[in-house]
Amino acid sequence: MVYLTPEELGWRPYIKTWINTFFTDEEIMTPELKAHLLMLFEATIDIGIEFVRTHGVEPIKTTDLQLVNSLSNFLENFVSFEKGFKGSDDDKKKILECLFAWSYAWGLGGALE
Repeated sequence: MVYLTPEELGWRPYIKTWINTFFTDEEIMTPELKAHLLMLFEATIDIGIEFVRTHGVEPIKTTDLQLVNSLSNFLENFVSFEKGFKGSDDDKKKILECLFAWSYAWGLGGALE
């Protein structure tokens, strides 16, 4: 058994596993939408974390994985039929981008002063 700390492992394995295990209903999240969501994470998370670490002030220190986990928790709450996540894949893609932007701001920036 090999143990890797969260800092060594990073956030990518967590998000890939989360996307594939949480979004199992293809009526809600198709494989195309899952790929789009992963692309949103890949394109923005490293930049956001670097900004938080260099320009932000956290009264209580967080790890990178905690910030990404907060973002994913927000998305879990919002991505459902009951909350309005429905329509064609193009409609869902637009909604997903808006939900991601809101979750990104609060997930990464919620612990800042």
